[in-house]
Amino acid sequence: GVVDFGAKLGTVFQTWGGWAVDLARKLAGAVTETSDFLSKISDLSAKTGVGTSALQELAYAASQTGVETDALFKGVEAMSRKFGDMAAGGKSLSDFLLRVGGPAFLKQAKAAKTNEDRLELMLVALSKIEGEEKRAALASAVFGKAGEDMVLMLGDVAAGLQELRKQ
Repeated sequence: GVVDFGAKLGTVFQTWGGWAVDLARKLAGAVTETSDFLSKISDLSAKTGVGTSALQELAYAASQTGVETDALFKGVEAMSRKFGDMAAGGKSLSDFLLRVGGPAFLKQAKAAKTNEDRLELMLVALSKIEGEEKRAALASAVFGKAGEDMVLMLGDVAAGLQELRKQ
């Protein structure tokens, strides 16, 4: 009777309660993970001047090509440092850009006003360079150790970035 019903009701609450607690843990984990990711993007944007929207778009592109977002972020940081060095008179990146792309490319790279503009210019350049060796060399010169990952990510990304932005 009543005792049996109470016991069954207790079992139902235990089962549903366990499920609810498990769901709450999973949701909390997802919220924490998303918060950490957005915090990384915000920090990187503040460090490099590349907008959060652009970084989110690139992170999405990286996720679609199997590239770790940490590699992408390290590449953007390296690019920022290297262009900063070039702006301060460093010759290593400017000499390389001149050798690979010629005077017009170097002029365009120097004329870019923001790191976001520089990043877009480098992504487009990587997508247009013919020959894997040249592409890998430019990626390494601009993005450091993360250059290889950037090349993987860029298979069709530079051309498809506009399409990704629409999504």
